[in-house]
Amino acid sequence: LACDGGAIRIVHGQVTMTDCIFDNNKARENKLGGYGLGGAIYLDESDASLNAYNCSFTNNNADNGGGAVFVEDGATASFENCYFEDNKADGSINHVQTDEGDGSSYSFTDCLFKGDGSIGVTQNPLKRQVEISPEVNDDDADHIILYKDGAEYARKSYDGADVTFGDYL
Repeated sequence: LACDGGAIRIVHGQVTMTDCIFDNNKARENKLGGYGLGGAIYLDESDASLNAYNCSFTNNNADNGGGAVFVEDGATASFENCYFEDNKADGSINHVQTDEGDGSSYSFTDCLFKGDGSIGVTQNPLKRQVEISPEVNDDDADHIILYKDGAEYARKSYDGADVTFGDYL
């Protein structure tokens, strides 16, 4: 349990993490100046950066922003092959967040988000098609992946519109 950054607070530094697990960390607002940002990790200042590879962020919680990670004041974070599940801020699913308009940024490459947003699935057996209608921010998703028997079956680019998979039933 910490004020900002439930496990790690990065200020004025570059950090690279590989194969790390962040589970059940908490960032709480308090009267000593903590805002409750970044359930697992909090980044602050323009020369602060995080590169996370093959890391898992699960069950982290922040009172006010960035259920797993909060990035502000020009800091940057990149995530590659990372897994995010059930990270919450202010009671809602919220994995990574920035302080909008302050030059902070984050990026995802081949990451998996479980339980984020909602999805509509329509099957058309006559056409042997599945239409997937995700309700996620299209800035946060670049592919829709269809799984069959627990393995990736098909992948399509996502640009904010519904995605139809043919001959997959």
